Amino acid sequence: WGIPVVGYVQLMEFRPDLFLLQNATNVVLEYLTFKDAPRWTLNLQAHDMIVRYVSVVARRTYGDGHSFLDLTAFNSDGIDLHGSNVHVHDVDIWNQDDCVCVKDRSSNMLLERIHASGVGLTVGSIGHSTVSNITFRNSLLYRSFKGIYMKFRVAKNGPGLIENVLYENITIFEPVQWGLWIGPAQQVDNEHPLGYPCNTQLCSLCWPMLPFAKCLGSKNSRYRNITLRDINIINPLQSPGVIIGSDSAPVEGIVFDNVVVSGKNTPEAIFYQNMDRHELFPGLAYPIHDHYVSPFMLGFYVICILATAALVVLALLWCLGGKRSGYSRIDGKGDNKTKSLRFVLGSIVILAATHSLVIANGTLNKNHYFVCEGVVGGAATGNTRPVPSCFRDETRRRRTWELQL
Repeated sequence: WGIPVVGYVQLMEFRPDLFLLQNATNVVLEYLTFKDAPRWTLNLQAHDMIVRYVSVVARRTYGDGHSFLDLTAFNSDGIDLHGSNVHVHDVDIWNQDDCVCVKDRSSNMLLERIHASGVGLTVGSIGHSTVSNITFRNSLLYRSFKGIYMKFRVAKNGPGLIENVLYENITIFEPVQWGLWIGPAQQVDNEHPLGYPCNTQLCSLCWPMLPFAKCLGSKNSRYRNITLRDINIINPLQSPGVIIGSDSAPVEGIVFDNVVVSGKNTPEAIFYQNMDRHELFPGLAYPIHDHYVSPFMLGFYVICILATAALVVLALLWCLGGKRSGYSRIDGKGDNKTKSLRFVLGSIVILAATHSLVIANGTLNKNHYFVCEGVVGGAATGNTRPVPSCFRDETRRRRTWELQL
């Protein structure tokens, strides 16, 4: 992966997949470990396929989670699936992108007994195609960056459709960012150069923390008949998640049945806090060999960052002081232009800081979904809590309250 961030800038996505399978049928892939893929780990394009007893590892540190340094191993997808009649079971994946990912034109897949930590159990990103009859069940997401992740990218040649998808009996323990994400793909799209990572047609990587970043529902691609049943989100570090559709392409017929968010002092939370993650992820037993993140190199990066920051500050001070007749001057009064520039820069800093604090307060609210919009016919049933604001409340608690009235 090279120098963090710099390595990606150099090669972007022009890196090989570790294992590529194309136009295959009647495949069994089992009892293998795949480590440190340059890009996607398993790119499987097949029909009538079984993947079982496989470990995938892609990490840069020994940390128990996903730091910024780990996440610089961009595009290190675990198992990417294109095809039909696929059964994936009893696999463990620790990576820095989609863990198990169902891609375009896929159908009839059962994915179960998965231990994963990365950017989630994913359907997408889907463009101009249909994905249907997908089931994830009986799985654990352990300190994953995202949990359940469904996403559309911009569909240039026509609408996309994701329908008849079931997530069932899934535990999401301490998700770092969002426990659930159903909406647009949060990513850099190919329409913008790398110099503008916060600019995108649908949903920015910088959303919601930067005031100019946006996240919009797809205008022409739809979710239909999506069910989440018996989902336990334990001690999310931020809001439980987001559900984003649009007026022209709403999320239709989505059901949350026993989707429960719980805190850090529950028996389930204590159980996973005390669990040895190496029992969940046998692939973590392999050592890390990445000299770009050695202690010496990390110290070098820090020195470079501090030196760059110091030069930027000095340049700003020089500019703010004003340049007159070949020399710099900063006096008590200053001229009107300098005062105006200082006022504008100060206002921008204050507004950006205020916006970030407000947004942070919202994302850190574990009792509410951060965004719920563009949903038609959404229903919360069973013991679901909290109930997303754009869903009908058909929970047992609601019915009990009505009976008491």
